[in-house]
Parts: sequence; structure tokens; C-alpha cells
Amino acid sequence: VIVNSYRRHAIYKLTESENRLKSVYNNVYDILYQIDMDGKILWSSPSSFNLLGYDQRDSIGRKVSDFYVNPEDWQGLLAELANKGRLTDFEVHVRHKDGREMTLSTDAFYMKDRDGHIMGLEGILRDITFRKQAELDLALAHTELEQIFNAAAPLCVIDKDYRILRVNKMYTRVFRVGEDEEVGQKCYERWPCSQCHSTECPMVRILKGSERYEYEIDSIL
Repeated sequence: VIVNSYRRHAIYKLTESENRLKSVYNNVYDILYQIDMDGKILWSSPSSFNLLGYDQRDSIGRKVSDFYVNPEDWQGLLAELANKGRLTDFEVHVRHKDGREMTLSTDAFYMKDRDGHIMGLEGILRDITFRKQAELDLALAHTELEQIFNAAAPLCVIDKDYRILRVNKMYTRVFRVGEDEEVGQKCYERWPCSQCHSTECPMVRILKGSERYEYEIDSIL
């Protein structure tokens, strides 16, 4: 009786664990996959339909390179995996079933048998298309800001310790100095004026809340 009770409990716990794994397998958004060394897809999770528009019948048994924007990139992935032994956040460019290009990231590692022989690779794919677009947009915005900064009148950036952090190209042209000559210098050492080291110092006033303050300097040292 005790043995049967223990067995029933073990079976119940095993079934419960299998159901949890099945739920994860069926509902995970990222794609889980296994591919042999010839590039044939052995297995993929149902999420391949949600992510790429292909169900398992469309993908299992086909060459993974068929889904690549550039099929030769598959060989590049294999070479990188052979070199590192494991891939983390490795980018691949694939085509959705509707024709649009997508950027995915994969974590991949070798699939081995009991004797340690490599049978293929397995891993996970996730969609990073929006992340890559955000990175491109950020780079473009940075380039535009750089152009605006350098096209403006002479400008410099000063920290709260009065140290010059950066100057624009117009500054170097007007004052005929190199950027490396200015960066790291104290503002009061470069442009001394009567307000320096007083409550009327422009930096002091700005740090206290003034939005704008103009003053004249006689020269730059």
C-alpha cells in the first residue's frame, strides 16, 4: 500500500512537471529549435508561427538557410559557433513568410550524444527587429545633434567643477585652438574675467537656477 501510494504520488508529480513544461513550450514567444549539422531543421517550437508566420509543418525538415535573407550567412554562424563553442546574442537576418525582413538574435550551442559527439545545434531565437531600429534611430539622432552642435556659434560644455568637458568645431576655429588644448582646463583659467570667484560668476548663477547669463571676456588665455 505504501509503495503504491508513493508510486501514485511520483506519477502525479511527474505529470504535473510535464504539464508545466508543455505549457512553457506551447506559449513561449521565442523560438526553441534543434538543427542537424547539415542545416536541416529537426524540431522547432510552435512559436515559430507567431514570430515568423511558419508553422512546424512548414519548417521541420527544411534547410534553415532557406529562411535566411542571405543563405550564406548560415555558414558564418557555424564558423562562429566552431570558434567560440557557444553563441550569445548572435544576430541573424531572416525573412518572414509575408516577405518582410526581420532581425533575430540567437543563443546557440552544440547538441551532443551520450559519447560527446556533435549531432547538431540547438538554441533559442528572439525578435530584436524593434531594438535594432531603435539603435539606428538613436544613432541618427546623435549624428544630427553632432551636426547642430558643430554648426552653431562657438560652444563649450562645462561641468559643475568649472572644468571644460567639450568644445565645438566653431570654437576651435574662432579661438584658433585645438580641442585637446581646451578639454580638462578650468574655465576661469581660459577666460578670466572680473566675475570669476565671486557670486556673480556665470557658473555660480546658473547652478543657483539662472537659465541664461551673458557676460564679456577680454581674451582667451
